[in-house]
Amino acid sequence: MKPCNTTLSLVLLNALCVAGYCCSGLERGRNIHVNQSELTRSVSPHGQWEFFMKPSPDEDRGPTMWIARRHERKATFVGNLFRDGDLQWCPKDACLILIEEPSIEYMQIKLYRLDPTGPQAFPALNRAISEDVKGSIAKHSEILFSGLRVLGWVDEQHVLIAAQARYWKSGNNAQGGIFTCGYVVEVDTGKVSRRISAGELKAKYGFSKRIV
Repeated sequence: MKPCNTTLSLVLLNALCVAGYCCSGLERGRNIHVNQSELTRSVSPHGQWEFFMKPSPDEDRGPTMWIARRHERKATFVGNLFRDGDLQWCPKDACLILIEEPSIEYMQIKLYRLDPTGPQAFPALNRAISEDVKGSIAKHSEILFSGLRVLGWVDEQHVLIAAQARYWKSGNNAQGGIFTCGYVVEVDTGKVSRRISAGELKAKYGFSKRIV
């Protein structure tokens, strides 16, 4: 991917993202960093839900993660935090997204829809994005590093996720590269509703950064 035309444009884009308005046409939520050494606790913007972490009996598995309605004793276990990452609440407290930091092993996104019955997970979303990235990279290539990032909200029901993978192609003409793609995800179903190329991510949303 080519960088933006001028240093000034990058500075202005970064300033807008920090202010909460990332890229054209997207609303950006507040990222909350979570790590294995600190037991993060976060309340949703409208105060309906709470995310918190507890020490795990098995230190090798990382701390446990829980989601609960505010002021209720019952909490739902939603997994272990194996790597540091970032979480983001959806508009109107409709869902919670957790993305683990880039890794040499695998990319990981967890989406939980929040409704009266409790948090609903969509594990197929991570598989769909991971398999699409792998299938889009040239044959006989090895993914060295991959990661995901929430770019912002297209509307209250759709979030734009960027995926990026650094790869190495073996053979007589060995060479490496970086693959970038975007995915519009419907938070009610946890399904990808649209795939966006790296060119459109840059032209329409102003995204041309390195994740990995």
